[in-house]
Amino acid sequence: MKPCLFGIVVLSGALAWALPAQGQPAPPAKTESQLLFDKCQTAYGELKSYRGVTKAMSLSLVNGSPNIYEGSARISFQKPGLLRIDGKLAGGGDFSILGNADGSWYRWPLNKNGDWKKVEELDLAIASMTGVAATAPTTIPSLLIQSRNAPYFGFSEEAKMDGEEKVAGQMCHKLTARSKGETTSWWIDKGSLLLRRIVSYTSEEQSAAQIAEVEKAMKKFPRPEGLDALPKSDMRFVSRIQDFEIEAINEPVDEKLFETPPMK
Repeated sequence: MKPCLFGIVVLSGALAWALPAQGQPAPPAKTESQLLFDKCQTAYGELKSYRGVTKAMSLSLVNGSPNIYEGSARISFQKPGLLRIDGKLAGGGDFSILGNADGSWYRWPLNKNGDWKKVEELDLAIASMTGVAATAPTTIPSLLIQSRNAPYFGFSEEAKMDGEEKVAGQMCHKLTARSKGETTSWWIDKGSLLLRRIVSYTSEEQSAAQIAEVEKAMKKFPRPEGLDALPKSDMRFVSRIQDFEIEAINEPVDEKLFETPPMK
């Protein structure tokens, strides 16, 4: 019996697809920490509902004096695509974010009369409140809606497993990434695989390295006449903390929270 030419061609093609191209090394296997980050993101994507509170704090030093900014966000989520966030701004005042089948909105004191403002997509509403609320409304909602901004919470390929610790009474995996600019740690609940805490801090050495990088970059741009050196500022970031209180998952959420707001 003569060999089937078609079968040989198909088999050759399958082998070529399955094997790495000649001279192209196979991608490196993911580390334990990278696999855990993937599982965490998947866990959020599989939730049917979520209720919880994020409390965020940012500390910086200006001329040696501490500046503390605190924000909070009460998060209610239910599939498919229902999200409500109500929180406190770092500078005082309240804000809200809403997303449902009819669209996306946000409100805060700088809107006219504090009224709801409609935006093109939910990501824009979240981004609008990120800085003024010390990132409180950003990390968890972005993960829940599988937003393109989900990497905002900074999962790093450089992170290493850093033992286990309890947060809010729950045993967590701790992962830590250290770079020239800052050190960040994540605490992921061993049971639910959801985030419990993120802490970033900058030592004096790391802060000096950040300033040096900025000054190096700025030298590429022309300076105003008479300015021989960059202005010096005794300001440095010290730490950012996000604590994630999980109240309930996969339980019914009051659907009235997601009703389309009246527009004026």
